[in-house]
Amino acid sequence: MPRERRSNIGRRTRHASQQQVYSRNLREERQNIIRENDRLRHRVSTRRSLASYNRLAFQYDPTANYSDDENFDVGRMTTICRYCNALKFKRETVGLCCANGKVKLDPLLTPPQPLKTLFDGSDPDSSHFLKHILEYNNCFRMTSFGANIIREGGFMPTCKIQGQIYHLHGSMVPTTPDEPHQFLQIYFISSMVDQLNVRCNIQGAQQLKRRIIEQLQAFFQ
Repeated sequence: MPRERRSNIGRRTRHASQQQVYSRNLREERQNIIRENDRLRHRVSTRRSLASYNRLAFQYDPTANYSDDENFDVGRMTTICRYCNALKFKRETVGLCCANGKVKLDPLLTPPQPLKTLFDGSDPDSSHFLKHILEYNNCFRMTSFGANIIREGGFMPTCKIQGQIYHLHGSMVPTTPDEPHQFLQIYFISSMVDQLNVRCNIQGAQQLKRRIIEQLQAFFQ
């Protein structure tokens, strides 16, 4: 008596499923290749000539996608110098940071108070101090900036000067009783409270905090 043949339905079903998975993966792979080729063709077609980069910053086009141009992408600072542990870009010149270990700087000292807490963020007014650090510096400067500044018509993105830069310190005390103390003259006020009041009334210091100015004044004395 001949043996009964087993059904091939299960085997055919598995084979069909495998074919579907294979076909789907093949289509996805082809689509990825097509997209990558389109991206490369677009990059080549939009690549600028070297001459077109001249003064390109002054002709910035906000509608252009500069990220597609590899000449604008310097990458991330993932390269670490083995001598000084400085972070560098991938194509940055070797030895630019420390000349391959020939230049060795002493470790930075911990700043004294109140500068330490103002810089490291532990002071509640740290963010305010860092935002207005230039104004706080102006409260304690001893001289003013002096130079022959060239002023041209229209918009000037840079500051032009002629000749040398120098500092104006003036006299040690005001020349008249009605003249306010400024710059180095403030340091010769005998009363610390009067010094503090003058510094808090300097132009641009109205947005500063009196507590911080008082702490810095005590530190500089």
